Amino acid sequence: MNILIYTQWQNYLGYTVGGAETSLRMLAEKLAEHGHNVHFLTELKEGRRYKKREETINGVSVHFVNLPDLPTKGIGLLLKVRSAYIEYKFAKTAEEIIRDHAIDLVHTYHEVPGMYRFLQLKERKNLNYATVLRNGGKFWVKQLRENPDLRDAYRYVFNSVDSVNFNTPGMETLFDEACSELRFDVDLEHRFVQDIGLNLENDGHDWQLPEQRESFKMIMASRFSTHQKRQRLLVEAVAKLPKEMEWELYLVGEGPTKKSIRQLVVDKGLENKIRFHEFLEQEKLWGLMKSCHLYVHACDFEGLSKIIIEAMGMGVPVLASDVVPLRDYINDGDTGFLVENNATSWKDKIFALAQRPEKLTAVSIPAKTYVEDHFRADKNVKVYLEYFKKILAGQ
Repeated sequence: MNILIYTQWQNYLGYTVGGAETSLRMLAEKLAEHGHNVHFLTELKEGRRYKKREETINGVSVHFVNLPDLPTKGIGLLLKVRSAYIEYKFAKTAEEIIRDHAIDLVHTYHEVPGMYRFLQLKERKNLNYATVLRNGGKFWVKQLRENPDLRDAYRYVFNSVDSVNFNTPGMETLFDEACSELRFDVDLEHRFVQDIGLNLENDGHDWQLPEQRESFKMIMASRFSTHQKRQRLLVEAVAKLPKEMEWELYLVGEGPTKKSIRQLVVDKGLENKIRFHEFLEQEKLWGLMKSCHLYVHACDFEGLSKIIIEAMGMGVPVLASDVVPLRDYINDGDTGFLVENNATSWKDKIFALAQRPEKLTAVSIPAKTYVEDHFRADKNVKVYLEYFKKILAGQ
C-alpha cells in the first residue's frame, strides 16, 4: 500500500505535540516496518517563504512544507487573498505527493481544515484515494460551539470520509452524543475503533513503591488547556489534604492556563509542595514518573491518553477522573483508580490511597498486563493493515 499521513504539527524535529500526532507517527513507522510505502506530510514554521524538503526517517518519507506566513492583518480582501494563496500552495504540495507516489489512502486528523483539504482536492482533481479520519477528542465540538459557521464544513467532512477511526469505544460514544446534542446530522460511511498504542520500550523504568519515609509524590503530565484538562481541580483538591500529610505534586506541561494555575498555587500557599515543569524529554519524564507513588490525571473527558497508558505500562498506579472514555481502560481497583470530578472526592481518594499503599502495589501488575495485551503497537499495526485493506476494497 501507498499511504499518506498528514498532521499539521509533528515531533520529527523535536516539537512538543499531543497524543494524536504521536499516534499517527507511530502508525506511519510501524506500517513502514511492514514494507509499505509510507509518506508523512507535515508543516513547518520557518519564516514567511514557501519551501519544502523531504527526509527519510525510520523508514518513512517525511515531507516538510513551510506554508507562506503572510501578514494576518488588513482589509477583508487582502485576508481572502492570503488564505487562498496558502490553500493553493498546500493543495499543490499534497497533489504532487499523491500523484508522484500513487497514494492509495490518506489518513489524517483535525477535521477542518486537515481532512477538508484532502476531500476537496480529491473532488477537484478527480483523484482516487481512500480517506480515513482519526477522532480521538472533542476539538470539533469546541470549534462548532465557538463558530457555528463551520457546521457545513464539518458536516461535509464527516459525511464524505470513507471511514472514521475512533481511538476508543468511549470516544465513539462521545461523538454520537455530541452529534445528538448539537443536532448535527451525520451519517458516517464506516466506523473503526482502534489505536496503534505504544512501543512499550520503557525498560529500566518499572515502578516500585517508593520508601514509606518519603512524602507522597504525585505527577500529572498534560497540556494546560482551556478545555478538557483539569489541573485547577487537582490543585483545589490537594489544597484540602490534611495539614499533617506530607505530599508533593509535579505538574508537567505548557499551555494557556498555566499562568493562572501558577497563581492559584500561590494563592493557596502551596509553592513548596507543587512544582511546575515544562514538557520533559521521554527518559526524564519516565524517571520522574517512576519516582512517584501515583500518576494523577484530572480531566473533563479523554480519548486514549498516551501518558496514562505509558504510566500503566510502567506499572505506575493511575488515579484519573471517572469519565468516558477512561473507563474503557481503567477498571477501578483493578488496573487503576477512578474518582468523581470534584475537589472533595479527589482529596478523599488521594488521602485514602496514601494511607493504604498496598492498594497501589495491587494495581501495578494488572495495569502492565492490560497495556501489554491491548496497546502494543507491533500487534495493533496488523489490525490497521486489515482495516485499510477493507477500506480500499470498498467493504
